[in-house]
Amino acid sequence: MAKLIITHADKAPVHVHIGAERVLIGRGEHCQARLDDPAVSKEHAAIQAVGNDDILEDLGSTNGTLVNGQRLRESYVLQNRDEIRIGGYTLQYVSQRAQKHMDYDKTLMFAGGAETLAADAEAADIGAVNIARVARAARPLGGLRGIDGAAAGQSIDLNQVVRRVGVPGHQTAAILRRPHGYYLMHVEGGASARVNGAAIGQEWRPLADGDELDIAGSRYRFHLFPA
Repeated sequence: MAKLIITHADKAPVHVHIGAERVLIGRGEHCQARLDDPAVSKEHAAIQAVGNDDILEDLGSTNGTLVNGQRLRESYVLQNRDEIRIGGYTLQYVSQRAQKHMDYDKTLMFAGGAETLAADAEAADIGAVNIARVARAARPLGGLRGIDGAAAGQSIDLNQVVRRVGVPGHQTAAILRRPHGYYLMHVEGGASARVNGAAIGQEWRPLADGDELDIAGSRYRFHLFPA
């Protein structure tokens, strides 16, 4: 199980374990990782478990979130020993799973910055990635178009590292954008999302141009934009 080791110059260290539920980080008393500092927003950031990954996002905080010294601009796939700075607090992310069993290449996106990529040779489900090739290639850009149900007519650009789709508390799935394509995974609900009529189960499902996704009673068509 992953955890946060929270340290502050004037306080004893605190350990917060990260499970299947979303972990809120902030000054509010309802936050699982509570940071008592006026520079910290009431709901400052959050960590969401998605498959084998833990995804960090800033929740529009006033003073921002730093990861390994750089300001967080988009959702970020946490890696073992990453250092998060919020106000006067340091939160170290510890996960042996993230170190030894990375499912994907490590991708860190900051506005105006370079992407950092690393591959795990054991990532058999997605396949090994040639880092030199990926570093030179533009990421594919895709989207969803609602074609049936409550989402009919909606258009969703998939330009984030992770996008959650569905109805929270009922059925949701996550779409991850990687340098070599898009992947869909079940997040919550008794039944998983379906692609072209087949349930995806608990595994990451690569998406191809034209695939139809059924999520929480709505049907979407996945498409890639022309290069």
